[in-house]
Amino acid sequence: MKIPKIVHTPDTHFNSLAFPIKLVRSGEIVRKFTFTEESTYQTVDPRNQLDWNKLFGLTPELDARKNSVMWAWRITHDGIIEVSPYYHDREGKAFYTKTDVLKVPLNVEVTFSISIQENSVLFGCSYWSTSTSFSEPRYISNPKRLFPFYRVINAWFGGTETPNKIVKIY
Repeated sequence: MKIPKIVHTPDTHFNSLAFPIKLVRSGEIVRKFTFTEESTYQTVDPRNQLDWNKLFGLTPELDARKNSVMWAWRITHDGIIEVSPYYHDREGKAFYTKTDVLKVPLNVEVTFSISIQENSVLFGCSYWSTSTSFSEPRYISNPKRLFPFYRVINAWFGGTETPNKIVKIY
C-alpha cells in the first residue's frame, strides 16, 4: 500500500502531511509524485476548476507569495492533469507561461525539479522516456540574506476554493 506524500482535506488549503518549515542550502530541489484517481476533484464553482494548486517550490523569503518559483498542477474540466512552472514576483504578482503547460498521465511517477541559476530558473519534468525542461528568466531576485538558505514551499490547494473531498497525491 502506497503512502500519500500530499493530502488535501476539505476546508483547508494546506497539505496535512507537510512539515511547517524546511530549508535547503542550494537552490535545487527534486520531488517525485504520482497522480491517481484520488488526485482528481471537481470544484463547487466551475470557474475555480482551473485554479493552480502548488506542488512545491523555493523562495528566499518568508512569504511564499513573493519572490518564489514553484511547480503547480490542476485538473481541467475534462479531467486531465496539467502541470506548469509557476511564479510570484517581488511584488506578489502570480503568473505562469501558457506555453509551458504539460499534460501528465495518471498512475505514473513523475519527477519534477527546480534549479535556481545565476540568471535563470531551470524547471524539469520527466516520466517514462519523456523529459522536458524549461529555462525561464530569473523572475525571483536574490537579495542579500541573513542565512544562505532557500525555504521549501509546501503544497497548497487552489486559489479561492478548498477541495470538496480528500485529495491525495503519491
